[in-house]
Amino acid sequence: MFKEAVEECFVKGLVKVVFATETLAVGINMPARAVVIEKLTKYTGDHHQLLRASEFTQLTGRAGRRGLDDIGHAISLWNPFVTFEQVAGLALSKSFRLTSAFRPTFNMAVNMVRNHSEDGAHHILNLSFAQFQADRDVVTSEALLEKKRRELALLERSAPLEYEAESTPTGASSVEAEIALRALRPGDVVMFDASNIRGRGLVLSTAARRAGIRLTVLTPSKKTLEVMAKDLRSLPLKGAHVDYPFLLNQPEQNS
Repeated sequence: MFKEAVEECFVKGLVKVVFATETLAVGINMPARAVVIEKLTKYTGDHHQLLRASEFTQLTGRAGRRGLDDIGHAISLWNPFVTFEQVAGLALSKSFRLTSAFRPTFNMAVNMVRNHSEDGAHHILNLSFAQFQADRDVVTSEALLEKKRRELALLERSAPLEYEAESTPTGASSVEAEIALRALRPGDVVMFDASNIRGRGLVLSTAARRAGIRLTVLTPSKKTLEVMAKDLRSLPLKGAHVDYPFLLNQPEQNS
């Protein structure tokens, strides 16, 4: 139970560092950004010997979380009895190939069905090393999806107060509204739902002001209006883009 608690806390980032024997590298889902190896030798019961290349790779394989980190770091502490050439030989050895020994069994299938939903079971299997060797894109996508779900959960927990403080009447945040207005350019035909315009409008010019982006908009009835984020009831929808000659004389957007 203690081992499982440590594993779960480490995966969630609640435990930052884990000190463990080499058994940590076998069969436990605890990938990290970096791995530090204290010794590159081990005691066999009769004598000390240098780690095999496969053992070194298995240990350092924990460095770098698949689908989350672009690179992982493996650090070996200096040892007067191990030369730099030996360390380099372990790190660069290509004399072996790791192959997943994963084989689905009836017992595993029963446990998966009992403890996980169908989607959850698929997600776990798609993150396996066997799946990575068969199709690494699936594993990368699953890991990225899991990361985005965690980020979304954090945002949902922290969002209610910010959402209430920074929202326009219909719930589009002022930040979202500002970003949407900043993306519009002169000549864009936009569907607005704002306090001063409801329907289509042609963007004549944009300007950055202290209070935010301000659009000058031409309505179908040939009225010229100014629209800002605070006026919006919902985010504007961009449609077509037209090139009127008079737009060429409009000032460029301030930045």
